[in-house]
This record gives sequence, C-alpha cells and structure tokens, in this order.
Amino acid sequence: DVPTYGFHAKWSGDGEKIMFIVRTLETAVRIDGVLGKRFRVQHLITMNKDGSEIRRLISWGSKPVVNGLTRDHDGNHPTWIPGTHKITMNLAPLVAHSKSFESLVEGLIPSGRGNLKWKLVVLDADNHDTNAPTVELYPAGSGHPSARKGGRYILTDAYSKESGWFGDSLKKGTSPLRLIDTQKSREVWLLQMNTVRPDVMKDADGGFGLIGLGGPEVDKKQLNAWRCDMHPSWSNDFQLIAFNGRPRGGLRQVLVARMSSDEGTLEQLFT
Repeated sequence: DVPTYGFHAKWSGDGEKIMFIVRTLETAVRIDGVLGKRFRVQHLITMNKDGSEIRRLISWGSKPVVNGLTRDHDGNHPTWIPGTHKITMNLAPLVAHSKSFESLVEGLIPSGRGNLKWKLVVLDADNHDTNAPTVELYPAGSGHPSARKGGRYILTDAYSKESGWFGDSLKKGTSPLRLIDTQKSREVWLLQMNTVRPDVMKDADGGFGLIGLGGPEVDKKQLNAWRCDMHPSWSNDFQLIAFNGRPRGGLRQVLVARMSSDEGTLEQLFT
C-alpha cells in the first residue's frame, strides 16, 4: 500500500538473469518514535530471464523506515560482475547522527580509511544468504564501480563532495579515476579529473568550498550544473575504458583510454 515504481534494470553478462531496482516511498522513523516524512527506498531484485526465482537481495535508504527493511544500510550503484551472477555496489551502515528529537534518524558512520563512509561489497544472486547478504570486497567504496570479468579489478571514481577523504595527494576539486585490486586490497589512480569549476573553489575543512566572483558564496545549483561524475566502465573485451570528463576544465566529454586485457600487466600497476 506504499507508492512503488521500477527505477532501472540490467541484464547479467550471460543474459540469464535480470537485476531490477524497485523504489518505494516509505515513512521514516524519528529517534523519539514519531513518524517522519516519506522518502525513497531502493530494493535490489533479481530474477531469471523468464521471470522465475524472484529474490530481494537487499534494500537500502538514507533513513530507517517503519517496516524495518532498511534499518541497516544506505547504498548505491549496483552492477553485475561480468562472467558471474554476482553484483557489486557501495554500501554503508546507518546510525542516528543527531540527538535532537526534531531530527530524523539518519546518517552514515565512518568505515574503512579515515572518515570514508562507503564499503565496496558483493552480493551473490545464485547463493543468497539472507542472514549475511553481502561480502566486503574493499574497505573504501564511493563513486560508480564497474568490475572487470571475474571481479578482481574494479574501476570506479569518487563523488566530488568526498574529495577530502582521499588525503593531500588528491588535488582539490578533482575526482580520482581509481583502479582497485580487490585481492591485494590496494588501489592506484589512473588520473585526476576536475569536477568543480576552478574559479569558484576555496579550501574548506579538508575538502573544498565555493566562492563566487567578487566574494559571495556560489549557489549549489551552480556546482551541480558544472558537476561531472566520471561513471567509468569497461568495454566488453576489457581492452578499453570509457568515462566522462572535462579535460582542462572544458566542456563535458566522453573519453576513451586503452587498458591491457592481460591481468598480469594490470597486476604490475600495483607493485
């Protein structure tokens, strides 16, 4: 009896399974037990190509809700791991971050490196364990993960608002294009791409803030209008990668780079 709609669907690489993200509008719970406003909750559903064996692998949202399905996690960007029926995504636990009874129970707790919130996890559509639905792949998630065949190597980026989580080696106002070796639990940055207009940046609390020409703060709409998430992905033969970018601060473009299809060559990047 809650508003429900389909958000998006993806075929597995072999065409045998479908991932379907369903959204519901749920009612949040305040820390004093009073019901709050409605907000979106995502449910990851898998099924066979003929519609059989429908399973809910996990649900997530930014706030706990009345029915209890999303009391544990917030998450984003699930995608199939090629060559498997497994799914990788970003996931983070929920906590009550405010002691005010007027505030909704919401927020994320740090995990992994520094104050990074997200973990990169994997779910198995064939052997789903309802008591332990996810397995951690890497302690520092974020961005838009895209897996190489087999899932050892993950290509991802990071949200611009999380720039401060990656330390001084990340240039302010940029996002790293990250290649992760989940076996070694290490990552290398293939490049750093501007994601914020350079003329409106200022240092702020380990990350970056915004200033306008002449001093007044820039409206968040100006940031969002210029924002460019890289959304990296592999080609089907894993010899190329594609991602969004703004080279030298210019117009948004789709960029393509060649990557070795040999895992031994990729492994050398981490030595």
